[in-house]
Amino acid sequence: MKKSKLFRSLPIVLTVGLMSFSSVSSAKLWQFSRANCFPPGGADYGNESITFMSSEKRLSRVFSRHYKHGKMRHQLDTGWEYLWNNNGAAHRDNTGQSLWTVVGFHYLKSGNNKTFLSKRSQTDNCNFSLPY
Repeated sequence: MKKSKLFRSLPIVLTVGLMSFSSVSSAKLWQFSRANCFPPGGADYGNESITFMSSEKRLSRVFSRHYKHGKMRHQLDTGWEYLWNNNGAAHRDNTGQSLWTVVGFHYLKSGNNKTFLSKRSQTDNCNFSLPY
């Protein structure tokens, strides 16, 4: 399962790799959501919420809620994982492109092991720009 998460996150890895040559590379944590990511050519990035750490692994959890026409269709929960990339993604949400809204809840653990909501992200577009 970890391998498939890495493969699905390849666009993010490439983007961050390119960013390492820019002044933005000093940032360490990105948390964002994408919706309606179905570019031409058959690629399917779907709908997802991502917590991405550029230089370290961290214990994180992501809830990604996917709404179609304002009604929640499903929620993905990654569970707590010690990774540099935690991704709650639903590929094949491609019925009715540009009808989806994704709301992500990004949780981290503090140094004393307390859980906290680090960020809430929401979008209705396929935003590949980083960081937020």
